[in-house]
Amino acid sequence: MDNTIPPPVSPANKNIQVPNNPIAIKYGLISAFAGFTFTIIGFITDTDPAMPDTATGIKIGYGLFGFVLGLAITMLGIKEYRTQLGGHITFAQALILAIKIGVVAGIASIALSALYFFVINPGYVDAIKAGVMAEWERQNMSEAQMEQAMGMMGFMFNPWFTILSGAFGSVMIGLIYGLIGGLILKKEPPYQRPA
Repeated sequence: MDNTIPPPVSPANKNIQVPNNPIAIKYGLISAFAGFTFTIIGFITDTDPAMPDTATGIKIGYGLFGFVLGLAITMLGIKEYRTQLGGHITFAQALILAIKIGVVAGIASIALSALYFFVINPGYVDAIKAGVMAEWERQNMSEAQMEQAMGMMGFMFNPWFTILSGAFGSVMIGLIYGLIGGLILKKEPPYQRPA
């Protein structure tokens, strides 16, 4: 008769195969449309935080509210997945889900941003460029300095640069949301010994 104590088995939910892609798609789309709604609100109310002449307080308000809303959306996704896993989720599972949500949001934001830049507000890039030039004039930059600065920053006024950098930013912010959400919502499954 063997009297050795068997080693602990994997976490209880390790063998539960619940795909997280449907949750990532659901919350990634919610996140992308929330961001698009912010963009439309900024356009309609003339408070677009990307415009150089928008007040600093408004820019900070948009940034904070957007961060909190994005984090809340991601945490709702993590919480739903945790429920599907039987009430437990590891930090790694939460982080991976949050990154997937960010990827979906980034991909969706490419289409939504293209719609905004080329259909809803085709003068957006020109308005930003004009705002930047006006700010440089207020700073008493010479014509030559403005030309040189514009030459170095010209790629930033390409709509596709803005669209793709925004999509990449969604993935990076998804990583941050995952770190925060994973730390807050992780609930390690109990270890069980075989009977």
